[in-house]
Amino acid sequence: MNGVLSDLRRALSVIAPADIPYAHDAAWVMGTGGPTSGRR
Repeated sequence: MNGVLSDLRRALSVIAPADIPYAHDAAWVMGTGGPTSGRR
């Protein structure tokens, strides 16, 4: 199972890298309501 999870993480990092700016983040300064978005 570890191989599958590793492959999935790698595929997602190619499809949607975490280290690039996204237009959604610029449009929604407060974020999407996640734990670090600043919403209460």
